[in-house]
Amino acid sequence: MKTNQARTENQNIKKNSQITTSKKSKKIKISFLTVLLAIFILQLFFGLIINSAKIYSLKTKISKLEDINKTAERKNQHLREELEKYSSNSGVEALARNRLLFTKEDETLVIIKTPQSGESE
Repeated sequence: MKTNQARTENQNIKKNSQITTSKKSKKIKISFLTVLLAIFILQLFFGLIINSAKIYSLKTKISKLEDINKTAERKNQHLREELEKYSSNSGVEALARNRLLFTKEDETLVIIKTPQSGESE
């Protein structure tokens, strides 16, 4: 009978050690999964921060480029208007009269100089 009791006690001890080993294994698994989850959440958080910074940076670049584009479009429109104006004979004639001081055959060129500020008469 003592051998049966010893066997039963040994079996109970083995079962208890298996249960405690199983509990330790579950705790290790839970701890590992908790660490993995924490790493995933941190990576997600930092990814969001970095992407938000990139989005902000790109939006400012887009805004600056849109301003440059609008300025270039205005300048381009002004140059088109000048090209259209000076493409005609009357435009070329006006340019020659104003900038090169040309006159027609029956005209006389008169230049009136006005005193600039600081000059005496």
